[in-house]
Amino acid sequence: MFVKLAIPPGVYRNATPYSAGPRWYDVNLVRWIDGALLPIGGWQKFSAVPVVGTCRGLFAWKDNSADAWLTIGTSDRLYVHEGGTLSDITPVGFVPGQTSAQPGRGFGTGQFGRGLYGTPRLTGSGLVLDAATWSFDTWGEHLVACSTSDGKLYEWRLITANPAQVIANAPLQNRGVFVSEQRHLVAIGADGDGRKVQWSHSEDNTLWAPDATNQAGDFLLNSTGLLRCAVKTRGETLLLTSNDAHTMRYIGYPLVFSFERVGTNCGVAGPNAAANVEGGVVWMGPDARFYAYDGALRNIPCEVEAWVDAEFKKIGQSEVYAGTLAEKGEVWWFFPSAAITKYVIFNYRSNTWSIGELDRLAWIDRGAWKYPVGVSSAGDLFQHETGLTDSGETRVGQIYAESGALELGNGDLTADVLQVLPDEKTRGDVSILFKAAFTPNGNEFVYGPYTVRSDGYTDTRASGRQLKLRIAPVTDSDWQVGTFRAEVRQSGGR
Repeated sequence: MFVKLAIPPGVYRNATPYSAGPRWYDVNLVRWIDGALLPIGGWQKFSAVPVVGTCRGLFAWKDNSADAWLTIGTSDRLYVHEGGTLSDITPVGFVPGQTSAQPGRGFGTGQFGRGLYGTPRLTGSGLVLDAATWSFDTWGEHLVACSTSDGKLYEWRLITANPAQVIANAPLQNRGVFVSEQRHLVAIGADGDGRKVQWSHSEDNTLWAPDATNQAGDFLLNSTGLLRCAVKTRGETLLLTSNDAHTMRYIGYPLVFSFERVGTNCGVAGPNAAANVEGGVVWMGPDARFYAYDGALRNIPCEVEAWVDAEFKKIGQSEVYAGTLAEKGEVWWFFPSAAITKYVIFNYRSNTWSIGELDRLAWIDRGAWKYPVGVSSAGDLFQHETGLTDSGETRVGQIYAESGALELGNGDLTADVLQVLPDEKTRGDVSILFKAAFTPNGNEFVYGPYTVRSDGYTDTRASGRQLKLRIAPVTDSDWQVGTFRAEVRQSGGR
């Protein structure tokens, strides 16, 4: 008889493969659209020269002539890309920062009186030296920027031959920058105070000293954490610290802005770990949990939380980078793992999750720029969701989806899978492979791979009580997989 091998969209990774049952368990470079499984789009390298340093900031915008610009902030440099040309606009005197997060060490680290005098402290201090990150916005058509390593506020005025310039009278030792809807330039973590928000007078980013004739000012958050990022959303800005969340709303003279704490124990992992999606904000916390704010704050139930928690290199919280792919309804978080950078995807329209690995440190969605852009650890720039290859190289062998254990037998009976028949959603060249076992922790027997015929029956052979289904492409094609039906025959006990 034929039975459906019906596996719902999304990955479930909060249990063992056997406990996960009929869910996708281990995948890479795949997504689901309208219930069908298909590959994530390909990418193409578009800059012949890599950027110097480790990228932790991307931003795109259009100037008054509708020309598109892309800025890339690294641990060492600041670049803009326009018209196929990469230009270095690093400010004079810029202070480079950490390429990655490191444990605090060296002379004076740790508690006073602990350890031998005159020797550097190597481990155990609990201090973390964060990776250098950038924040960006536009002041009119001009770029404004701030790096956590340098702390100064910069403005760049679209002349590629000129470096970005320090904004006069602005506070120093800042953690980030943004521009309010009322055209105040706002610094977070201003003057080296991790709870301080400071803003310039409206329409004048050089006027920071408040008096009765302007709207410059500052505010000290009543927070148990330190400011890490600010995300503009509908009618307000969400300020996220290492521990909690606050809103910042314009109310006009004399107070200018109001502040309200809207959540506790919901901190953000790092300066780039939050993203704006369809009028709300989502972010990854330092505890590998996920949160959302759209006027009310809530935890996002995550079906891969255990996997993220196990893979996440916690010292690298400052390296987490969130990016959106709005046309697919996706938020991506790239985070450091033991080896290559891993990612987790939340599709906020279908409420499903996906996981995998991809060497990207920063990401920005299409908008001002034609394609989504990602930057690798080697400093290469890639346009994403274009083509089906890795810059012309095959992705066969990297793309796959494997299920948890599907129960075939009944009690002490085993079952044989003799044929599979794909549904009408299936297209392209894909293979299926079965991993069969007779007990949850027993040896696995591999059957296949079998190349699936999208227009008819595919003969197979697999026998066991539990079965894992693995799907992978045979070529770099625009493949898609729906629901399989399998011819299953009960056999004897074993």
